[in-house]
Amino acid sequence: MEKPGTGVARGDAPMIITPERYTLADMFKSDGYTTAVTGKWHLGLGAKDQQDWNGLMTPGQRDIGFDYSYIMAATGDRVPCVFMENDRISNLDPSDPIEVSYTTPFEGLPTGKNNPELLKVHPSHGHDQALINGISRIGYMKGGNKALWVDENIADSITTKAVKFIEKTTKTPFFFICYQRYSRTRAPHPRFVGTTDMGPRGDAIVQMDWCVGQILTTLDKLHLRDNTIIIFTSDNGRWSTTDTRMMLLKSWVVIHHLEDSVVVSIANLKPVPECLLSSDIPEK
Repeated sequence: MEKPGTGVARGDAPMIITPERYTLADMFKSDGYTTAVTGKWHLGLGAKDQQDWNGLMTPGQRDIGFDYSYIMAATGDRVPCVFMENDRISNLDPSDPIEVSYTTPFEGLPTGKNNPELLKVHPSHGHDQALINGISRIGYMKGGNKALWVDENIADSITTKAVKFIEKTTKTPFFFICYQRYSRTRAPHPRFVGTTDMGPRGDAIVQMDWCVGQILTTLDKLHLRDNTIIIFTSDNGRWSTTDTRMMLLKSWVVIHHLEDSVVVSIANLKPVPECLLSSDIPEK
């Protein structure tokens, strides 16, 4: 269920999960796990009207239990089009600071609406504002040119960071979220273009499958696969008749380390942490 008053967060929204909220990352960390999150975030960053895009973002992922983070500041279709690594914009040049606005365009900068000749992907559903990498977004931004992502490389960047985290975390157990965004993927990497007959969205699903494979291969290489619970799920399912995204219970978890591997519905996941950890889960 969505938190009241949130809806679909803008790229400059404050963090919806507050530091006072006890999270799964907090729970695993308190039990000796190393925790990390990579990929799409879209749960807001920083405090309301106090976001420092050019410094340390606070509150950030470290404040809700994650030892390491490499996330998209919002989503692929919203500004700012940068990665945040450990609560700071990755590869930011201090001499080229970032500015973000969701109300006013920056003078002299192209937009999808006013400069369609610069587009390599045509916008839909209001995605006609800041034009970054030939793709127009929701919202406006300026600066941070060295930090801007290249859409075709997003999946590789997220997967590379995920693999490196796993490789560096073999001495302790880990709790790790890798969010591969594909719902708005309009520019998959060239090596996946044309791998399906369903256009960019279909090619992006093949790309996502490859990314998951890289993570599983890493677990196999490090002999961690049989002692790792792997959950493959979606953040939301179809749109309902009330125009609200609904989670579909269509995803499954395979618990490898049990004597006989079992498959359970995502609805049964709450007891999983309880059977793994010595920490008690708060009631609220």
